[in-house]
Amino acid sequence: MRENLAQINVLEAVISIGIVFLATSFTYQQLQTPSVHLDIPSSVKLRNLCKETLYTLWRAPASDYKYSGKLTELVILNKTAELCSEINRSLPPNVFYNLWLYDGVARYLIYPTDGKPLEGIGSVVVVHQIFTYNGSVYSLEMEAWKI
Repeated sequence: MRENLAQINVLEAVISIGIVFLATSFTYQQLQTPSVHLDIPSSVKLRNLCKETLYTLWRAPASDYKYSGKLTELVILNKTAELCSEINRSLPPNVFYNLWLYDGVARYLIYPTDGKPLEGIGSVVVVHQIFTYNGSVYSLEMEAWKI
């Protein structure tokens, strides 16, 4: 009887060692498998960065409660310098852009302030952020490119 018990203990030990060996080899193989690296085009990265920049400004709290967000406040009060300063903090220095405002009737260039849009070089991305003020719907359009 004791011999049978000893054989069962040996068999359990062999099975346990086999399970530990299989688990270790599986884990090692998973660590050795190269990760997939997607080559995302720079235009997609720039578009996402610009979208995030405008969205963050739109969601940031305004200093006055009558505006739904900081973007709305800066655009409605025509604080273009402050708006561009906020945008420039989020974008790399080699990114240039034009800002257009569409008020439902016409499209206006609000940056650059000299009334002449900059000429885009290479791949130009366009992003929009829609906001409302006093029942009117506005769209801020950003054309951006990287040099």
